[in-house]
Amino acid sequence: QFLERFNEAGYALLLSSDGGKETWGNMGALENTYRVWNAAISRFDYSGQTFSLGISMGALPATLLGLTGRIPLEATIVVAGVLNLPDIYRRSDPVYPRSLTRAYSLPARVSDEQLAFATVPHDPIYGTLFFKKLDIPYLAVASRGDGRVTLERNAGTFVRQMQPFQQDSRVLEVTGPHLSAAHFSLEVSRAALEFLGKYRR
Repeated sequence: QFLERFNEAGYALLLSSDGGKETWGNMGALENTYRVWNAAISRFDYSGQTFSLGISMGALPATLLGLTGRIPLEATIVVAGVLNLPDIYRRSDPVYPRSLTRAYSLPARVSDEQLAFATVPHDPIYGTLFFKKLDIPYLAVASRGDGRVTLERNAGTFVRQMQPFQQDSRVLEVTGPHLSAAHFSLEVSRAALEFLGKYRR
């Protein structure tokens, strides 16, 4: 229903696999999503405008494709979005850190320096100096009750960092754990569509 509301509002939806189940914004994820987008715009009546939407780990390619200039994005929405790779690596739950190190071909246990060397060009918060396009507006839907992708260290920090470049960037707070139903409510859909509508021609 959440995605269908965008379709009903006249947005063509292009769904990406992000290059695999545990890519964490790595080069494979970015290249795969770019290929899918490039193939789509050559086959359809493309308006010339692209918006991105990323959920959880999918926030990484949704954000990075615009920041790096691979795809000219008008605006980006992230829902419970991972935007801070070191924070994910330091989570107490071992599943995410192990998945992250596999995505970047790292040993299971790495130092902060090793992690930074491998991931900074793919980290929306810590890789700012590597990015070409910082004036993209962001709507970050996040919950303080999310114990997996913390609001303050992900959406909160990222939006504060981006606001000097694009003042429309903001956090939309919801409730509940990671990817709770509140993240995909009718109210969130309305806010997201209103946000996109500012940049739609």
